[in-house]
Amino acid sequence: GLPVVTTDQTPWHELSAKNAGQCVAWPDFAATVGAVLREPAALLRARGTQARAWMQAEFTWEKSAATLVTFYQDLLAQRT
Repeated sequence: GLPVVTTDQTPWHELSAKNAGQCVAWPDFAATVGAVLREPAALLRARGTQARAWMQAEFTWEKSAATLVTFYQDLLAQRT
């Protein structure tokens, strides 16, 4: 239920657009964490709620399994 702060070396580039946290370059990471920690608790809760909703909608077991099935099907198709 908390917003995320991560570097741009992770696959979470949509964090800012989803209002679920921040994805920043490594040189900006410490300053961003400091800024986020100074934000009001209500704003952090709201972003955390957004983050949770995004994860629950986009990263379900079903979607993850479907991604893996497609990946393995593509691998098998390349072998033939």
